[in-house]
Amino acid sequence: MMVANVKTSAATLEVTSVVPLFHCRPPGGFRRMFYDMMPDGRFLMMTPPADALPMSLTSTVNWPRLRQPDR
Repeated sequence: MMVANVKTSAATLEVTSVVPLFHCRPPGGFRRMFYDMMPDGRFLMMTPPADALPMSLTSTVNWPRLRQPDR
């Protein structure tokens, strides 16, 4: 999340500086929308636990073939 200083005039919009609002790391697998805004202006953000271990995934391709006897 970032915060920016903005200057406006009748014809222009100028962003003068952009800095991180705070440091955060999205949970694994989330590329976008790991936060949501509440109607009162507060927001919720998903963050991984500090002691989270990397997750693994095993994928078996053509698994029906593994169930058939050899021909």
